Amino acid sequence: LPLPDALALFLFVSGSDGSPKGVMVSHRSLGKSVASHAMGRTARDVSLALAPFSVMAVELEALTPLALGGMVHIAPNDITEDPELIARYVRDHGITSSVMSPSMAAAYLDIADGELPTLIVGMNRVGGIFSVITRVIPCFAAT
Repeated sequence: LPLPDALALFLFVSGSDGSPKGVMVSHRSLGKSVASHAMGRTARDVSLALAPFSVMAVELEALTPLALGGMVHIAPNDITEDPELIARYVRDHGITSSVMSPSMAAAYLDIADGELPTLIVGMNRVGGIFSVITRVIPCFAAT
């Protein structure tokens, strides 16, 4: 078994100056992050991962649902920027949760509010994303 401080992931983040930077994530850090990002998801959830697996969102979008025993669909590249295609995919595949940027979440909710039970929105501050049907969860580490 790997030691807690052994490398688990190497991901890219935008960095404070906007230049991409590589980040090494240990097993210990990944475990703590997964535990803190359950956000009510369970083994019954079917999550849709929209971001590339080389960025930090992979932990929230894919690794956390898998660690909880859920299923993850990796979105086809041709739908990731189109809220209507995402909505169709959610309907067709029984998706129950996804992580989206604020702009995508707003566009998605405009056309498909209520079709996705849980929407986790990566944002720097709370505001602008609201639904009385979909459970919208702000996450400050998602994007």
